Amino acid sequence: VEKIHDAKAMVAKAKSLEEGAIEMYNRFAVEAGNLADSGSKKLFESLVDDEERHYDQFDQQTDHIERFGERYLALQSFQAEGGGEPPA
Repeated sequence: VEKIHDAKAMVAKAKSLEEGAIEMYNRFAVEAGNLADSGSKKLFESLVDDEERHYDQFDQQTDHIERFGERYLALQSFQAEGGGEPPA
């Protein structure tokens, strides 16, 4: 377990893990295709799509942190709790 306390570093770590998963699932999809296992190939391709979407979300978080600072994440937590605007 790696303890990371910096928000930007946390998101960078998450992006790195997503990249690793994308690469791994792509390899598995290719191997399943080589073995004529279309069901597994489709499953792994679906997982790649999910991981790419996650990566894009983390990439967007990185952009927001760079633009608005770490306060951005605090504002997100207020919105997630109540679904509305943070308290004034």
